[in-house]
Amino acid sequence: MTETERPWYQDGWLVFGIVFGLVPFTVLVGYAIRREHLPRVTPRVSGEVRHSLLSEPELKLSVWHQYPGPLQSGRLIMTVEQSTEDGRAKPIIEIHSFESWQPNKQNAVQLRIPPNQFTPDREMSMTFYLEARNMKPTQVDGVWFGTGWKSKAE
Repeated sequence: MTETERPWYQDGWLVFGIVFGLVPFTVLVGYAIRREHLPRVTPRVSGEVRHSLLSEPELKLSVWHQYPGPLQSGRLIMTVEQSTEDGRAKPIIEIHSFESWQPNKQNAVQLRIPPNQFTPDREMSMTFYLEARNMKPTQVDGVWFGTGWKSKAE
């Protein structure tokens, strides 16, 4: 064979283009399609104010999910902000990482807000961001006021 009669797979530029152009493009498109078909899991949140005899009230938050199986390799980011008397917000951020998180309330993640950071007569805005390998990232926002959740109509 002469130089011009080589088969297509022996042409260096064509193979280079396939390996570094077509293959990464195919992988990225496949990854995007896979992420699009992942389920959306909404975390469930409950809260209660605990009163003790000798101290101020404490807010206890519980976060869990009801996906029909464990969530894999993810994290839950909980952000709680309450404005102070001078108008500035003091955030409380807690990150819970997990390899496997089983569903239902008995496997809930707990967040306790101590009395020195919790004032029942002020609103507390809360954000819960959940992401895992086998779900779409989800964010839930809420407002705690007094002893319960503030409705969105207020």
